Amino acid sequence: MKRKKNVLKKDQVLYLTRLLDMLKQGFTLLEAIQLLSDQFIQLKKHNLNTTACEIVKETGQLHEILKLFNYPQVIITQIYFSEKYGNLNETLEHSILYLKKIEQVKQRFIKTIQYPALLFSIFFMLLAVVNQTIIPQFTEIYASMNVEISTSLRIITTIFSYLPTTIFALVLILFLAYLISYMNFMDKEMARKITLYKKIPLINRYITMYNSYRISRDFSFFIQNGITLTKIIEIYMLQTKDDFLKYIGHSINQSLCTGMTFPNSIKKLGCFESNFIHYINHGENKSKLDLELYYYSLFMLDTLEKTFLKHLKWIQPVVFGVLALLIVTLYLIIILPMLQMVEGIK
Repeated sequence: MKRKKNVLKKDQVLYLTRLLDMLKQGFTLLEAIQLLSDQFIQLKKHNLNTTACEIVKETGQLHEILKLFNYPQVIITQIYFSEKYGNLNETLEHSILYLKKIEQVKQRFIKTIQYPALLFSIFFMLLAVVNQTIIPQFTEIYASMNVEISTSLRIITTIFSYLPTTIFALVLILFLAYLISYMNFMDKEMARKITLYKKIPLINRYITMYNSYRISRDFSFFIQNGITLTKIIEIYMLQTKDDFLKYIGHSINQSLCTGMTFPNSIKKLGCFESNFIHYINHGENKSKLDLELYYYSLFMLDTLEKTFLKHLKWIQPVVFGVLALLIVTLYLIIILPMLQMVEGIK
């Protein structure tokens, strides 16, 4: 049964780290998986400990185990390639690095939004109390004392009274719109998907960097293990588990058949960073394409992390600014009519 989340959760890095250590110490894959199955209670809880061992006995492939545990597809693909064409231990080290960076970014994101989220929750609970108790009482007092509330204040009060319901409805509508858009997006062909995400500035930036990281990592791995460009494209074209790689393979193959160079065929796809093409050209000229692409993949992984953290820094100031504006407005809703009432008494 397919799971939406990795059953190992926060231990997915630890699992691969221990597995790598055991393989380096001379354990066979089966021996390592058997030992690890007893060390992680999540596997026993989901009855995956025996299933994992059976898969290794039948296939002898680690990527099938990671697929069972629902690791990210990029990790599964890299392990699959390493088992078939190259060095498993080296790929595990890179996979661990990738997962660590993803986990660090995730923790930074949670840490950034948890305090503003708590403040917003408290504010909306306070707003609900004010709407149900204080504002109705003040309205009755103003009416009994014939205090005329200004039109602008009446509009703001009405907005705040409907604000919780409006925000809830808006969030629900946005969620449904996202769900429908996502389902519609997933049904489209890969070429159409690429065209669509290229129209979304911020999303396009992240996906382009991710694609550049992934393909540079794959090509570096293949070239280091003596696999020719023609064979790499053939491997991509025969992919059944990753539609993006299959699309890349067919597109590059068609471009090469028309006489286009490899760097230009990559550029034609339009889903990679512009400096990716520069690294390919430079690597080919210096006959160090594998090393250039390897270091470029590390560079792109760091760039992805730094770009996300840079954008993350804007969340708290914006949220706190909006929250401060809402609190001041709520204060004015309560205090201004009181000042008007005092002026009326004078």
